[in-house]
Amino acid sequence: MADLFFSEYIEGSSNNKALEIFNSTGAAIDLAADGYIVQMYFNGSTTAGLTINLAGTVAPGDVFVLAQSAASATILAQADQTNGAGWFNGDDAIVLRKGGAAGIVIDSIGQIGFDPGTEWGTGLTSTADNTLRRKTSITTGDTNPLDAFDPSVEWEGFATDTFDDLGRYTGGAVSDGVTVAIAALDPNAAEANQDPGTFRLSRTGDTTTALTVSYTIGGTATNGTDYTPNLTGPAVIAAGQTSVDITLTPVDDDLVEGSETVVLTLVQGADYNLGAGTSATVTIADNDFSLTRIYTIQGAAHRSPLVGQTVTTVGIVTAVDANGYYLQDATGDGDITTSDGIFVFTSSRPTVQVGSEVQVSGVVSEFIPGGASTGNLSTTQITATNPSATTTLSTGNALPAAVVLGVDRTPPTQVIDNDQATAYNVLQGGGTFDPAADGLDFYESLEGMRVIIKDALAVSGTNGFGEIFTVANNGAGATGLSDRGTLNIAPNDFNPERI
Repeated sequence: MADLFFSEYIEGSSNNKALEIFNSTGAAIDLAADGYIVQMYFNGSTTAGLTINLAGTVAPGDVFVLAQSAASATILAQADQTNGAGWFNGDDAIVLRKGGAAGIVIDSIGQIGFDPGTEWGTGLTSTADNTLRRKTSITTGDTNPLDAFDPSVEWEGFATDTFDDLGRYTGGAVSDGVTVAIAALDPNAAEANQDPGTFRLSRTGDTTTALTVSYTIGGTATNGTDYTPNLTGPAVIAAGQTSVDITLTPVDDDLVEGSETVVLTLVQGADYNLGAGTSATVTIADNDFSLTRIYTIQGAAHRSPLVGQTVTTVGIVTAVDANGYYLQDATGDGDITTSDGIFVFTSSRPTVQVGSEVQVSGVVSEFIPGGASTGNLSTTQITATNPSATTTLSTGNALPAAVVLGVDRTPPTQVIDNDQATAYNVLQGGGTFDPAADGLDFYESLEGMRVIIKDALAVSGTNGFGEIFTVANNGAGATGLSDRGTLNIAPNDFNPERI
């Protein structure tokens, strides 16, 4: 693509040195804004010994003259910018870059890293003590400063201190500049249903030929792993077309990654200029989440260690109530100190069915019937009042096996709680959580779980709430049973086995 290039080179007597730069594009160029610089590489060095940042605006078809500040008055009369440092001699390479020191080379004179001794070329068409003017047939610069340089290929030579044509150039066709930009046509992609995202690279100006556009890939997503295809670049806008789309399809993996981004940033090329939109982002929404198992929510305590936190868990619905449902882990963790069940509070009657495997998200809390002032023990629950918080994964599942009291687990028979020398609130912790010895801890370890009381033996009549008290397994192992079938309390026996 058309850009600036050197149109005249003066390496005259003393400090009579100048460079003329021609704008072959169809638009004015702001040199400073686009980061145009001239670099001089002395005596075969591979490192620039002098860098000059260009400033000013060059109209289309016009030239910009950079001169040594001690040059003759004739040169300085044409100069748009001067510099007083030590300038090039005939054996020094010169480069014109766009985009600063790390930008692209758009023209060069000489060969970086090579010292020809005195000059490149011979006679008048050499780089020492001569004026060189670009042939009018040349329309673009020499973008490879590392290859061999023969000035006679693209330049015409004139005698020392020939300045009469400085400040004007009649060659180099002025073309309509091509400008490229990038935007996120569809910036929102998602792993769910592999919903794609799309970038669009567009160009203005000449569309008669295909245009290759380079870009870099950034963002937090991994190219070729989190989405396909694996972007290797560059993109090609076909001849006759003004744009090309790059569509990314997320990979629906099982990893909890959170939202990730893909950032494409255009790179300046020799055949185009960069427009206003040089970078665009597509965000990939994750559909994976970190599960917190029910037994982790319950913890080995009366109070959940996750109170106040939002969790997502899964389990089998074991019972449905008017304002919620009971959920139990399908397999459990095998730890008798942590319950595998929990109540999910929905406020209104839920639509889930017993035997359904569901996923639920909500806030962990401790519900105390009647309020904290009653001294009642709390029930750990998940508050999920929004219907969308519960998702049914499958139906008709077998229920988790119930714990048979008196067979699988036997409640303590004497101690309700003996962890502290003085009374304390079990909800605040501080004691030892010991389901094998303490009645309170035993029943807490089964909170929300399916249980069976096998061969229940009634040890009371029906009370005013329609309740009866029993012991499991026909009273085997129970202490304090009387001949009349009741369960007596003793100073060292508070009958925690009574259910």
